[in-house]
Amino acid sequence: MILGRRDNFAWLTGGGDNSVVRCSEQGFSLLVVTPGSVYHVAQVMDGPRILDEELGGMDVEPVFLRWYEHSREQRAAVSMSVPGRAFGDILEVQKEIYRETGFAEEWRNHYQGGITGYILADPTLCVDPDAVVSPGQVFDWFVTITGAKVEELSISGARPEVLSARGAWPTKTYTWGDTALQLPQILGR
Repeated sequence: MILGRRDNFAWLTGGGDNSVVRCSEQGFSLLVVTPGSVYHVAQVMDGPRILDEELGGMDVEPVFLRWYEHSREQRAAVSMSVPGRAFGDILEVQKEIYRETGFAEEWRNHYQGGITGYILADPTLCVDPDAVVSPGQVFDWFVTITGAKVEELSISGARPEVLSARGAWPTKTYTWGDTALQLPQILGR
């Protein structure tokens, strides 16, 4: 059983709170319950605090994920969103990055994102050999492994632009090939 919603987390922990963003019903850590163990799965920046403050005294095994392992795939997917690029090429690079970072099969478990708009993207584009990126398409790229997800909104072009990096939100410059991107960073307290 996997519990990630705040109400389910509170139920199992006797009132614990796995939230970071208070207006979301989904928490920032998961409790994975197996017949023999309970695992606390969270990003390394939130997990230790939740473990100490909300799970004190519970017999749980922590599994902390490192957010920066996602940055490489984010910048690859966004940087490759140029007119004429085959969607299949983007997926192949994503799969290679998953493999290199120790999550070789995770791409099979989650949709990697794609064109967005009024309706959800069509995941079959990534396996259609004729499907290519067009100018001005808006993309929502996901970098997802079980228990963690990073998502960036971007628009295709000769120089793809990250739309989710706006305002005063902290960003960091990443490069992929000859493309430099400003990607949003984790907001610290």
